[in-house]
Amino acid sequence: YHHPPQASRPPQQGGGGGTALKAPRKERRRDYEVDTQFAFHDGRAPLASESEDYDEELLEEELLLTSLHGNVYSAAFLMTLRSLREGKNCSLVVAWFWVLLSNILNVFLLYVAWTYVAFKFERNFHEKYDGMQHARLRLEQVMLMNQTLHATDDENLIKLCYRLPSPYLFLGIEFLFSCFLMSTLSEIRSLMFQIWFCPLARRRSHTLDEMEQRTVVVGLMSCDYVVFTICLVIPKLVFVFTLWYVGTALLAFTQEMINMCYRAMIVVCISQADHVLYTGFLSTSKRDWVEKTQVAQPRRDCLRWGTAWPGEFVKLFIVLTSVVGSYLLFSHEFEVRSLCWACAQDCTRVCSKSFEVCGETHAHFWAW
Repeated sequence: YHHPPQASRPPQQGGGGGTALKAPRKERRRDYEVDTQFAFHDGRAPLASESEDYDEELLEEELLLTSLHGNVYSAAFLMTLRSLREGKNCSLVVAWFWVLLSNILNVFLLYVAWTYVAFKFERNFHEKYDGMQHARLRLEQVMLMNQTLHATDDENLIKLCYRLPSPYLFLGIEFLFSCFLMSTLSEIRSLMFQIWFCPLARRRSHTLDEMEQRTVVVGLMSCDYVVFTICLVIPKLVFVFTLWYVGTALLAFTQEMINMCYRAMIVVCISQADHVLYTGFLSTSKRDWVEKTQVAQPRRDCLRWGTAWPGEFVKLFIVLTSVVGSYLLFSHEFEVRSLCWACAQDCTRVCSKSFEVCGETHAHFWAW
């Protein structure tokens, strides 16, 4: 995008590059008026149209452009602004229909998954002294007295120990699951910041700047901040945190290793419901238009730190915290698994002979 002719531009103070303008306020206002809606340069987005249609305090700030993510929430955000500006009610209704369908689908899938989790809670409560509890007491007795398990009397217990996934496998899958949810959470966090930090526009016609190859959201009306936050940001945040708890419970209650992998794939598919609707029903041209759209935001420290290495370490800390919290939250589910692994892998114990793992050749560590 080309600069306007130099003869029509007032002289700038303090050099170019990515630095902010240093001219006085009145001179800067004239500079913004000359930089029309087609003039974007050096990573800075001058405000479109006349400067009196925007908050004058924003003239003091340097703006940066951030891209929208490809999902139904970002598409609804962009198409709502365009529909309200151009009066296209059909596009507005269709955009929010996909958001509503995505939320309904998320609620339905979470409900189906939660019915299984609730059933497991209830069954564990009524079988407090049966099943897994009996297995735990038997393993503790055998390890305390340094005895071996009977091939006949403890046959079911031995088979159970071979079938149960290890706590380490759960921690590894839970870490990957939390990392995947963190990517989903980062998308909604980006949309939240784009809504909150977008400049305030005083006219609906000055919210978008549409060019040949991209569109830039240069402002929002005062009511837009509340509507988009309540209808787009909050439902997705609630869904992500609920999915983390339900998905973690599904993984923790799994009593077979192969089923743990299957259930991990199921919860990942549930989290991608909005992306499936986005790629499945929106046209290629519309998706390309959404993903090339950028939002103007004032350059602030929280945005700079969030996109640099401090933000990456914060995400890693959140993921590790969620993994540790999930293990502590469902620690009762790993009591028997930990005892099985302690009995099988410690070749100094007599009970390890029941699992045929600690042989003379040590051909394998665990019978997976």
